[in-house]
Amino acid sequence: MRFARRALLALLFVATLFVAVLAFTFPTDAVVRRVVALATPPGGPTLTFSRAALRPWGLRLDDVSLRNPDGTIVAGADWLLFRPSIMGFLRDRTGRPWHATGGACSGSIEAVVSGEGAASDLRLGWRDLELSSCALVPSATAIEGRSEGTANLTLTRDAPIVGEGIANLRGARLRTADLGLPLEALHADPAFVRWALAANKITLSTIELHGSELDVNGSGTVRLAGSIADSALNLRLVVTPGPDAPPSLLEALAQLPPAKEPPGARLLLVVGTISDLRRLMSRG
Repeated sequence: MRFARRALLALLFVATLFVAVLAFTFPTDAVVRRVVALATPPGGPTLTFSRAALRPWGLRLDDVSLRNPDGTIVAGADWLLFRPSIMGFLRDRTGRPWHATGGACSGSIEAVVSGEGAASDLRLGWRDLELSSCALVPSATAIEGRSEGTANLTLTRDAPIVGEGIANLRGARLRTADLGLPLEALHADPAFVRWALAANKITLSTIELHGSELDVNGSGTVRLAGSIADSALNLRLVVTPGPDAPPSLLEALAQLPPAKEPPGARLLLVVGTISDLRRLMSRG
């Protein structure tokens, strides 16, 4: 009996040593890039990373991003730790579903990539992302604050991305001086958006912003273009001045038509590309 136990312990030690040596010497980076290439639909979003490393607790990727063919970022992370499906590798060599946790923008993210064939489903959630230092946010928007939310995206061969989600922002500050608005910055706590993406158009079914300068409620669409500045806005917003609205902002709001409710609210229609609006406001 004692010999059997010793033999079992020795076998476990050898197996553990083998797994450890395999994890640290296996050409993980090249293999992962090959698997990603096989699983990526032609002309669809591409998963990129700077380094892949296999560890006993999962597969780690550094500097990860999901990019459109034009290079724009759909989602990204400083690092991700993946737990693939062994059955997925045996079935179609993609390893789906993949479960992942990671870090991005001083916060945390969780993701699940599933699907069959050329289509992949990405379920993404994030918490406490600091937008002021986040590469996922276009610098032109100059947004600060902590964000949390969810997104469900479907990535299909030869078709635009479709999906839906929500985003919440706490302690938000939007620098508006460069946009030509009559105030230096707009504050909100919270700000909330519910969105859906299809045919390169984002439908914003809910827009809510509660701040000391303004309260905003509305909806609209954003027709995506090659760049953020060329994307076309069509928003219908009900704007109510807050207790800290400066005189210059009150004067600008007075030029807008009144909304039905609440009392003192104004109706703001935003139509045109972001670059067109900037030029118009700078002339004003």
